[in-house]
Parts: sequence; structure tokens; C-alpha cells
Amino acid sequence: MLRGTPVSPGIVVGRVYKYRRGFSVVKRIKLRSAEVKIEVDKFRGACRQAGVEITEIEKTMLRQLPKGQPAPFEAHRMLLDDPAFTGRVEREIKSRRLNASFLVRELLDEYEKKFAALDSPLMRERINDLQDVGGRIIRNLKGEMQPALSDAGEQVILVAEELSPSETTNLLKKRVIGLATDSGGPTAHWAIVARALRIPTVVGLGSLRERTQNGDLIILDARRGTVLIDPSAAQVKRYRSLERDWREEERSLRGLRSLPACTRDGERVGIMVNMEMPEEMETVKEYGADGVGLFRTEFLFVEEIPGEEEQFRIYKELAKRMKKRPAVIRTLDAGGDKFVSKLGQDRELNPFLGLRGIRLCLSNRRLFETQLRAILRASHYGNIQLMFPLISGLAELRQALEVLEHTRQQLARKKIPYNSDMQVGVMIEVPAAALVATALARLVDFFSIGSNDLIQYTLAVDRGNQSISYLYEPLHPAVLRLIDMTVRAAKEGGIHVSICGEMASDPALVPLLVGLGLDSLSVSPAAVPAVKQAIRSMEGRKTRKAVQNILSSDDPELIRRQLERRVRASRRKFGVSYGKGR
Repeated sequence: MLRGTPVSPGIVVGRVYKYRRGFSVVKRIKLRSAEVKIEVDKFRGACRQAGVEITEIEKTMLRQLPKGQPAPFEAHRMLLDDPAFTGRVEREIKSRRLNASFLVRELLDEYEKKFAALDSPLMRERINDLQDVGGRIIRNLKGEMQPALSDAGEQVILVAEELSPSETTNLLKKRVIGLATDSGGPTAHWAIVARALRIPTVVGLGSLRERTQNGDLIILDARRGTVLIDPSAAQVKRYRSLERDWREEERSLRGLRSLPACTRDGERVGIMVNMEMPEEMETVKEYGADGVGLFRTEFLFVEEIPGEEEQFRIYKELAKRMKKRPAVIRTLDAGGDKFVSKLGQDRELNPFLGLRGIRLCLSNRRLFETQLRAILRASHYGNIQLMFPLISGLAELRQALEVLEHTRQQLARKKIPYNSDMQVGVMIEVPAAALVATALARLVDFFSIGSNDLIQYTLAVDRGNQSISYLYEPLHPAVLRLIDMTVRAAKEGGIHVSICGEMASDPALVPLLVGLGLDSLSVSPAAVPAVKQAIRSMEGRKTRKAVQNILSSDDPELIRRQLERRVRASRRKFGVSYGKGR
């Protein structure tokens, strides 16, 4: 069995089709002086043709994607107009007198080495967009065709190193029932498309291509992020049954999209989504969520440090897309596992305990104020809310609020409109913040519990370290008591409290979170229907009483079994609730 990262949930049993991206072979050709202008014109024509092709692919994809879901090709178009890419190739054709296809390949290789060296999964994924555009230009220069999946056959699980958004257009032919890649991550543009198309997908499997051949039978469980190679007859029978159950549940859950997340006794729980790319904005409506509980801004800082106008444009678009729905923008949370080279960060021996989150922002006030101005300006156009990450105590929070107030005054002096009543909150993701939550609640409008980091810091476990991953336990009594403490502090302070992270997206843990008194859950978009179904199948008052009994236990496994029993009992009793709600 191989383990990876689930991107789009589902279970499928199928045959392997190994897809290998075709890279054109290019030669280094020295040009005569008279050929230089011709080569520049040829390169410009290849770029224009690439733009036309991308537009056509986008039109095809938009016809297949859910209504309102954008096709992620904005980055491709920006590359075609980027002086650092196409402009540089033109300059080098003239200065070095070399052929365009060689120079494009040389530049692609340079970027790939540079991006791969950065400790940023998002940055490494962006090289995929660059390779897609560059490969298209090279093929146009050489008059070659885009490789396709025309010989893939029917009902296959596509196995690849990585994919690009344009390659996913081949998936629309209904030949592919599942996707499994050795590299890549959930923020890749093609992965966003896979989620929108509801194709079960697992990424980061490492060696699946090496360990399989075309036609091999495999089982892809994209709920848990696993792939079974050469399964037994009993495993195939079991998973085909699970696949049928999953497809039936998918059909049932779609009916919940327009219904509120209300318990059987009428208690409303907010269901928000986490997102980090502008292309994901439409998932709020697509999945029937109440808003955006966490809009990560790190993607903006991956390649360059963005200016105020660039940030304002994206935040404003978010505000207008959400209309009256809330959208919580988290200020830059770089550092730790999110290294941004352009910020001039030094490599640290222990980056998770170093200059990250709000600490980094406070140490770079100009950067911080630029982002705050952009967020404040965007708040004029919708229900934008602001959230500070990795707050550890009152001193940090007061400093952040002082910078925010200074930024407000800057805009007021220039008579630039913003929402003076914009909600401001903090992430509770270190034990220190939970322990002083009562004091923090007096200064902010809401809490958002970042469960991933809270677990990591409470248990001293790096969640990305496979050798100690068994210690990463969401149901550890210490973690649950810190969450309970935070919720109680929020209730006493009269402020809203939500939770984001993997805990919130797990339907099996929903009774626990609702029973603890969370006002809203912020989940991955694809998890919205299942989480909503779990809420609509429970009774709030009984769940709270049961959870208080559960909290008295010191055994995570016992807690897990108790929760599973409650979930199974609710499903047997109520199933998927399609009542009118309240």
C-alpha cells in the first residue's frame, strides 16, 4: 500500500494507465545575423498560438465544469505576457543568436532548478504551469501536436508523475475514473480542476509509476489517500462495495447543497470553506457553504512580494464574489513549512518555533502595513474579516492591533473608503493562546482554532514527520481540553468561535466539535456535504451532554470508538436529512 495526500474524495477500482508527458527534443542552433529577426517573429507567433490554444482549452473546460467554476488558466496567460519569461527569450535570441526552442527549454530548466530548491510546496507546483506553457511554445515552434490520452481505453486510473491544467481536458472524455500522481500537491491548478470534476484523486504517492504497469488492477481510496497495488479478490470485492456506497452517498449528499447545517433540534452551525487560490472562490456556492472561514494569502508571496494594488485586486474580487457572505482573510503566515525566499528569511534550525506568522509580519512592518491596507480597502466591497495567525499572547496581539489602527488612520487621512466595523480575529494554534484565551477575547471579535498547529505544538509532534506520525493524535485529552478551554473563553467573552484544520473536515469528529460548542466549522470544500450531513443527523442538546462525558476520558481510542458509535447510530436513525431545515 502507498500513502499520499487525498485531493478529491472517492473510491475507485480500476486498471492503471501510465501517462508520460511528451517533452520535445530541442537542439542548440546558432543563428546567422539575418535569421535573428525571423526567429523573434517565429517565437512571437508561437506565443500567440499558445494563447489561442489556452483560450480554446479554457472554453472546452468551462463547458464541463460546474457552473461558475473558473478554469485555472490566468497564470498561463500571465506567463505569456511576462517580460521575465517571454521578454527574456526575445532578448537572448538577439544577444546570443540562438534558436528560440533551445532558449525556452534552457529557461524552463533554470526555473525548475530554482523553484525545486525552495522549501515551498506551492512554489514547486507552480513550475508545472511554467512547463505547460513553455512546452506548448516549443511544440508550436516545431509544429508538433499535444500528447493526448486517446489510447487510454475506458475506465482507467491515470497514473502520472504530475499533470497540467491543459492535460486535464483529456479527462473530460470520461475515460479516467481516478487520478494518482507521484508528486504534486492539493493546491496545483490541475488538482483544483480534479476536485471540481469530482474525480477521485491522490497526489504525492512517490513511487506508484515505478511499481505498476499498464493494465495492473489497483484500488484508489481518495478518502484516506491510499493506493492498494495488486489487491486480493476479497479486497476487490470489499472495495467495489465501498465504491458503490460512496457513489450512492455522493448522489444523496448533493441534495444538501441548498439546505442549512441545522441539527435535528434546530441549532444552526456555520459551514465555511478553507481556500488559498482565487480559482477556488466559486466552491462556496458550488458546495453550499456559508462563506470563507480561511483565505490563505501565502500564494501571493511565492514568486514575488506583491504590491498593495495586486493584493487589493484579489481581496476585492473575493469580497464581491462572496457578497454578503463572510470571508476571513488571514494575514501572511510565512515561516515554518512555508518558506518565502523573497522575504529574505534566514534558514532557521527550528523554523516552526522561529520567525513565522504574526512574528514575521511584526518584524517587517512595511510588508505588514501594505497587506493590511489592501485588506481594509477590500472590506469596503463586502463582508471581509481579518485574522492574525500564530498569536501567542496579549503583547503580540496588542502590537498587531496597533499596526492595524495606524493603517486605518493612513486610509482615513487619504479619504480612502474601508469598513470601519470590519471584524478582527485571531487564530488559536499554540497552547499559550488557549491558556490566555479569556484575555484575548476582550480584544477581538472572533477566534478560529487552528487544529493542525494546535495539535502539533501541544504534543511536540511534527505532523510531516512520518517516523513519529503515530503520535499526532487529534483526540489526545490535552488537545481536547485546550479546545474546550478556548470555546468557553469565547462564550464568556461573547465572541464567535470556529475551528479549521483537518479535524473540522472529518465527519467522524463533527459530533465532538458541535458538542464542544463551536459556532462554525471551516473545512475543505469537498468535505462540506459530508460535514453538513453529519450535523443534520444529530441532536444538539443530546450531543453536548454526551461530549461532556467523553471529555472525562483520558483514552483517545475510547473517545474515537464512542464517537464512531454515535455517528453510526445517527446515520441508522436519520440517514441523510433532507427536511426543510430551520
